[in-house]
Amino acid sequence: KDHRSVKLSKAGVPLLKPDLKSRGTTGNNLVTQILSLPGQIIGYLMAHSFGRRMLYPGSVSLLQKAIMPMLLQGQARLMEEYQGKRAKLLACDGNQIDTVFVDRRASETERGKKLVVCCEGNAGFYEVGCVSTPMEAGYSVLGWNHPGFAGSTGVPFPQNEANAMDVVVQYAIHRLNFKVEDIIMYAWSIGGFTATWATMTYPEISSLVLDASFDDLIPLALKVMPENCKGLVTRTVRDYLNLNNAEQLCKYQGPVLLIRRTKDEIITTIRAGHSLSCDANTVESANGSSALWGSYGRTLAVPRGQLDRP
Repeated sequence: KDHRSVKLSKAGVPLLKPDLKSRGTTGNNLVTQILSLPGQIIGYLMAHSFGRRMLYPGSVSLLQKAIMPMLLQGQARLMEEYQGKRAKLLACDGNQIDTVFVDRRASETERGKKLVVCCEGNAGFYEVGCVSTPMEAGYSVLGWNHPGFAGSTGVPFPQNEANAMDVVVQYAIHRLNFKVEDIIMYAWSIGGFTATWATMTYPEISSLVLDASFDDLIPLALKVMPENCKGLVTRTVRDYLNLNNAEQLCKYQGPVLLIRRTKDEIITTIRAGHSLSCDANTVESANGSSALWGSYGRTLAVPRGQLDRP
């Protein structure tokens, strides 16, 4: 890897380094650092209070308590009907990551030999999440919960998310004995961050499926925050909540399938009349200026019925 493009956490795997130019910094100038200190403090408080909870509502204990009966029912279904194997994995930061594995290799079908690793959305849990889609299609499936979600410990900041994703992939390779080239990453919504991180870090992964995901968090964050907070919001996201999916995706050379339905509800950052939406009255895509939209925007605009299915 290019050591100029990654930074190592004290207790974590490498993440892409944010572009300093986009943050308006001027290097190591002492005066600049002193003047920016109040903003950094405010940004830290924002990210660690309401910011993280807005981004990952599934980590809020009140929500988890409300849906716990449904989660327990879904977990029991995976164990009893699909002979799922539950495991707690210890990430490099000390977080315990709750996982479930459904093995279809005994079916002797080609799909059963492939492992689909599912990355849930910001309020999704493997007990009731997107694992059902590849299971119904006959694939072996590995589901996991974000840090702080249900049986997983910790909090879902990007570094912790990447740490969790790494131990899940390592578990699939070294304990479940799947080859890297037999692993498929399948992500729903915010799960695109960990899925694109995995394909960037393990480029031999077979393929990547991004379902209703986004390219970068900043345009979405700016859409829901006051206009006069633009600089603070941008700096806070880049420092603490940098979900740079498109940047990570560009480092993966394997096949990618982007799914967008005509009735999906997506926060739009494109003005009316400038969308490539297949239903302009219902849905528009997020962030028209990023690498993801620039490379795949017209693919996202194809109605679902016209998608070529493998």
